[in-house]
Amino acid sequence: MSHQAFSTLLSPLSCGRLRLRNRMVMAPMDCGFGSEDGQVTPRMIVYYQKRARGGVGMIIVGSACVESQRGRISPRQLLIDSDRSLPGLRRLAQTIRKQGAAAVLQLHHAGGKTTAMVTGNEPVAPSAIANRFGETPRALAAGEIGEVVESFVAAAARARMAGFDGVELHAAHGYLISQFLSPTYNRRNDEYGGALENRARFLLEIVAAVRRRVGKDYPLLCRLSAIECRVEASFRPIPDGITLEETTTVARWLDQAGVHALDVSTSLVGEVRMHPMSWPEGGLIPHAAQIRKAVSIPVIACGRIPPQLAEEALAAGKFELAAMGRALIADPELPAKVARNRPQDVVPCIYCALCSDPQMAVNGCACAVNPAFGQERELELRRAPQPKKVIVAGGGPSGLEAARIARLRGHEVALYEAAEELGGRLLAISESSPKRPPLNALRTFLVRQIEELGVELHLGERLTPERAAAAAPDLLILATGAVPVRPEIPGAAQPHVLPAGEVLRGAPTGERVAVVGGGEEGCETALRLADQGREVAILTREPRLALETSGELADFLVWAVPAQGIAVLTQVNIQEITSSEVHVVTRRGENRSVPADSVVLAAGYRPNTELFEELRASVPDAVRAGDCARLGDLRKALEEGYRAGLSL
Repeated sequence: MSHQAFSTLLSPLSCGRLRLRNRMVMAPMDCGFGSEDGQVTPRMIVYYQKRARGGVGMIIVGSACVESQRGRISPRQLLIDSDRSLPGLRRLAQTIRKQGAAAVLQLHHAGGKTTAMVTGNEPVAPSAIANRFGETPRALAAGEIGEVVESFVAAAARARMAGFDGVELHAAHGYLISQFLSPTYNRRNDEYGGALENRARFLLEIVAAVRRRVGKDYPLLCRLSAIECRVEASFRPIPDGITLEETTTVARWLDQAGVHALDVSTSLVGEVRMHPMSWPEGGLIPHAAQIRKAVSIPVIACGRIPPQLAEEALAAGKFELAAMGRALIADPELPAKVARNRPQDVVPCIYCALCSDPQMAVNGCACAVNPAFGQERELELRRAPQPKKVIVAGGGPSGLEAARIARLRGHEVALYEAAEELGGRLLAISESSPKRPPLNALRTFLVRQIEELGVELHLGERLTPERAAAAAPDLLILATGAVPVRPEIPGAAQPHVLPAGEVLRGAPTGERVAVVGGGEEGCETALRLADQGREVAILTREPRLALETSGELADFLVWAVPAQGIAVLTQVNIQEITSSEVHVVTRRGENRSVPADSVVLAAGYRPNTELFEELRASVPDAVRAGDCARLGDLRKALEEGYRAGLSL
């Protein structure tokens, strides 16, 4: 792909008085890097510095709470409701601008979407509708609404005082402003409810008041939800939710009111959400394009827009700016790599949404494919002072990452893989379902990188103690992965009983298949078989599917398995496998038989320590990484490989 292929994406753009160096925007995401009292931390500054240095045109810092007593969504969310926040915000804005990126601060109020567990106070909303925490927020009195408007105005003034180039009003994603706009959440019968012009009154009052305080020229952006939806096979609006036609009308009003750009997203409603790996790339572009036709100001589009697709859509005039959130978490140097005409060097985001998983946000979020996310200073990748010799045993994700990082540091690296193809378990999983293309992209990236970097590859060769001793490496990294556990079930040794890994790699099965195990691999295998037209049942002793899987992926699997017509039996014990059935006992003590021509075992793995035990005496400088050291998920495997590559 030539440099000219990205000519529009790399071209400058004016947004109000802002002059952006390119059309790439870092989308606002709260990564939990603030302090416990909502202040800017050194960790946050380094995180944004890295992305600004990576070449993005504009960074929208998300999200700063304008009213901590009632509007905070998470314990470490950034605050901007007092002057106490100014010194840290000033350092953050200066850091971003020094690297050549425009710095915009997103202003946020969670409304009824927060909980008293976070704020210590009763949540407020347009109407008293219960939230996902089981709390019913108090409906704001008409006289209180002006107080909230003023909190946004004061926050905008502080952002300008702190040196930010502009502010963005967060009027999307089911937070307070979005709640006023939405008939789903707004059941008021006063001047702030009912007709669209009333539901939009709160937002338009904020815009007008901010304009009066900071002036007409100070850049003001607004993030809108084009629709409210539950994401299934496609983006479909929910009944009684805000529609694209209504949002387009609101967009016109904002244009007339002096907003400088619109940031178009969507709101997800409900507890079970489809996992983002299954979302189509550019799924929100049609919404942004529809709104773009109705306004005279720049439109920002978001939602899995890779550089190639961004270029095509920008050139077609569908929007002016492409927002990238998780993609810039995965690789902060994405813009610079595109500018160097090296898009193949971009670490691919797998859209697992681990970075937005609240379970991971206690000490700051995590990224499955970028171990240095949030640890940019501690895990900075630098050339080694002296090149040394490294041998990696194992070509799974951990071994590939270890080889890549060690080679980037300038070491001489050789990798041994007993199989004929690289990828390990990543190879099987990435090909297991048409809904998993990002994982295949990750495997392709890792393999291409070590090939282009000149790692010496030995495929189909198992590293032996003799080979290791003869090579005399300065460091040996063992990443031999794990081996499947075969449960001691009567009948499990029969030929029609197969490990899940073999089935994922294409082993044939009968028409009726029972999958033993309801974890991630069991669910993935069942989905693959259902895609092939098999009649599938999952049998698990756990109370639900994907019990140990991270939030967004677990949500997807819990939704997708029954949606594909797969039968699920939870809390059962397997008694026996026969040639045509699996006999189980339910938690109530009932005996049941499940018809099965084939049985797939997805009962977990154990570390493969065989090679480590063989080499322990002859090669003292050996470290283990990935599943052969301790079982974990893809994030842990890549992180241990990354750290192993840094260790010499």
